[in-house]
Amino acid sequence: MRAGLSPSAPATAHGKPGKSLRTGGPCRRSVAGSSHGRAQNRSDAGSRFMICMGIDYGTRRIGIAISDPSSTMALPLATIEVKADQSHLEAIRKLADDYRVDRLVVGLPYNMDGTLSEHGARVMEWARSLQGVLGRPVILWDERLTTFEAHGVLDTLRIKGAKRRDKVDQVAASLILKEYLDSLITP
Repeated sequence: MRAGLSPSAPATAHGKPGKSLRTGGPCRRSVAGSSHGRAQNRSDAGSRFMICMGIDYGTRRIGIAISDPSSTMALPLATIEVKADQSHLEAIRKLADDYRVDRLVVGLPYNMDGTLSEHGARVMEWARSLQGVLGRPVILWDERLTTFEAHGVLDTLRIKGAKRRDKVDQVAASLILKEYLDSLITP
């Protein structure tokens, strides 16, 4: 179980306890490179159901996925175009409000050797601004190979062309979210 990360404290890139952006995953590395155990247990939310939103952030498109209220399934939901005027943040806020999202899980891109990718620092900065706009906890989650896996899913479903481009980010977001949800299950 993850310890002592406060959603109200200012976020930094260190991923240390007391910071608002949470990083990690089961047997995954945090931003600082230290290993973390399981994410927060479902019981941490009390007996209330929890709805999570998964986000695959890209510079052109943002994939969105949503969990069911029992936090067991992750479903692809939407693809949002990134706009220079930052209106995509309002679109995410509207979805979060409409679905009564309790927590957001943003994919954090790591290299295969476990180091944070070049794009990772931008994702962390964007996740901080997202948390400020939405006022909900944001968890950063290792997203290694999720886009590759998403293409595999779409290959299996024989989805091609423009429809594939619209769906790949949603599917990647659902894979990120599903990994997070699976980590909440107590062994």
